[in-house]
Amino acid sequence: MKKILISIAMIAMYQNANAFFFIIPIPNLAKHPDLQKLIDAYEKSNETKAVAFVSEDKLFGAKQWVWGHKSGVMTQEDANNMAMRACESSLATVKSRMAGGQPVNDFGQKRCELYKFANETLMLPQVAPVVAPVVVAPVETPKVEESVTAKKLKELDGLLNLKLITQEEYEKKRKEILSNL
Repeated sequence: MKKILISIAMIAMYQNANAFFFIIPIPNLAKHPDLQKLIDAYEKSNETKAVAFVSEDKLFGAKQWVWGHKSGVMTQEDANNMAMRACESSLATVKSRMAGGQPVNDFGQKRCELYKFANETLMLPQVAPVVAPVVVAPVETPKVEESVTAKKLKELDGLLNLKLITQEEYEKKRKEILSNL
């Protein structure tokens, strides 16, 4: 664009040294190449997607672009919110850059905006069906009274574990208890 305006100005100067010419500023509306690649890739995607972006106020030359994006298996609202938060965070960072007490970039009062995709595929997370829990009544096990023999054998085991009787005494007494069955 700059080359065209310079060429027009040079032609006007060669034809008439006293000629007046006006330069009408034409805003640069083209998106940043990386942003455009991202949008093109998302346009082909079948996932839920969102891109939020904003550019600074400049008529000629380079522009600063800020964007945020999100894609995946989610609701559109979630994707939009995440993309907007990412864009607004980047915008706040860029707006805070100063040189000589003046902002480096001129975003003015601009805010991030969501890009409107032609291919608005929405992939939602698969939700497992809700199944009512099956309530099973607790089964009561009948209480079994311990036999006298079982009690005596447990008592004998305890005495051996505490080393109050020897292994030989244990074996002898055990045989005696079992023989009384």
